[in-house]
Amino acid sequence: MTPYNALDLATISQNVLQAEYAVRGTVPLRAIEIEEELKTPDGAKKYPFSRIIYSNIGNPMVMGLKYSMFLRNLIALVTAPHILSKPDTEIRALLNCTQECVDRARTFVKENPSGVGAYTHSQGYMSVRKEVAAFIQQRDGFPSDPSNIYLSDGASVSVKTVLQLLAGPNPGDGAFLLPIPQYPLYSAAITLNNAVAVKYYLLEDDGWSIDLKSLRGAIETHKKTAKSTIRALILVNPGNPSGSVFSRETLWAAIDICDEYGISIMSDEVYQLNTYAETSGKQRPVFYSMKKVLCEWEKEKGRKGPALFSFHSVSKGLLGECGLRGGYLECYNVPKEITAQIYKCFSVCLCSNTIGQVVVSYMVNPPKSDEEDKKHLKAVFESMERKAQMLTEGLNKVPYMSCEVVSGAMYAFPRIYLPKAFVKEAEKEKMAADTLYCLRLLETTGVCGVPGNGFQQRDNTFHMRITILEDEKFFREFVEKISTFHKDLWKKYGVDSDRATCRKEIEERFAAKGKPCPAEW
Repeated sequence: MTPYNALDLATISQNVLQAEYAVRGTVPLRAIEIEEELKTPDGAKKYPFSRIIYSNIGNPMVMGLKYSMFLRNLIALVTAPHILSKPDTEIRALLNCTQECVDRARTFVKENPSGVGAYTHSQGYMSVRKEVAAFIQQRDGFPSDPSNIYLSDGASVSVKTVLQLLAGPNPGDGAFLLPIPQYPLYSAAITLNNAVAVKYYLLEDDGWSIDLKSLRGAIETHKKTAKSTIRALILVNPGNPSGSVFSRETLWAAIDICDEYGISIMSDEVYQLNTYAETSGKQRPVFYSMKKVLCEWEKEKGRKGPALFSFHSVSKGLLGECGLRGGYLECYNVPKEITAQIYKCFSVCLCSNTIGQVVVSYMVNPPKSDEEDKKHLKAVFESMERKAQMLTEGLNKVPYMSCEVVSGAMYAFPRIYLPKAFVKEAEKEKMAADTLYCLRLLETTGVCGVPGNGFQQRDNTFHMRITILEDEKFFREFVEKISTFHKDLWKKYGVDSDRATCRKEIEERFAAKGKPCPAEW
């Protein structure tokens, strides 16, 4: 008989047991093991590379991104406000900072005299929430209310809070429309909250746009066959892992559908600054916030639309301050009795970390006169754009691989065509073929990617997510590592019938888009 206090996998929450987060899953864990091996003499001889390229996660600073000096000096001053008792000239010389940075720190300390060591209001500093509201209003051209802003530890905490709230009164009551491919935070949070994922698909050959027919079909099928109620549509724009940017027309159509069926919207917009031109000289895609499009929709219709929860974070964009954990949630068209419950959820954790709140302040209200800071952010963006272009071009040249244009976010999600013999080998090892592919890529080249099955994908397709964050000095070498590995895999496992079938499919896909196939067969 099992003791009543036994602690094992059978006695813990089964929702926790079933939840998965591939971004830090099998392949990244193996990468950590290899990294430790490389530190030993035997390990250094064992592998044909000297370092791991952590292309599995959007963690810019681990890949060498430089921080904003203005931001870090601002953090230093508000964290140690006794420095502000010194004359301005002495402070500027001490930190090599601008007068604007000193003035900004003084203003923050004056508005928040308790300092960064004290708990804040559960929604965060009012001074920062006002800055967020002003940023949203300037971005969208429509008002934003600071009382509807909640500062959080990154966007993830806000996402999990809203999803928990909408999951329904009883286990299994709530369902969420989940884009495929999806970011694993959402599938994990749905599982943890005993909710239901209702899949709708993105159209790979249309730049990973929303398949509106699939979206409507998923809703109709669920209504007829399921007991749970769809509570919210989840959107990630720009897309993770897809690297897509949704058009205004697509977002408008999604609002129409949500309005028709009484569904709320969760809009993850943490990559809103990351939109890239396909090639040098071409126009960049425009990011439209769901709030802006919804307000325009309401103006045209003359009435309120669906409830909207929007998320943003300091971890992405041009800052990459993942470890400082700052972000915000904006609620729009959400009833007051519901926002009261959101406030309660945030109150349970007392408040988000104060340094993260300071970083949010910088993100939404960057310095006006610091030319060095502007130059730094411009250089970060331009490098990301060049690397997005290099990755799109480089992967599409690889035989038996295709990659939609990386027009947003920090990722490519190429489709990898695999020989039947390799797929069978993966089956023998009781492993998904793209997982085995990523493990072999890692062990051969040091490149750590994430298999597409961790994000979910259409049946009978294989993908891999990789970031654009490798240092630009080594970026062409990074792309070449992937290319060489893929070609060698096909030399080892491929047969003529596989080659003919896959080549035909790839060429037909490009022809359907009116583009020549760039693969170097």
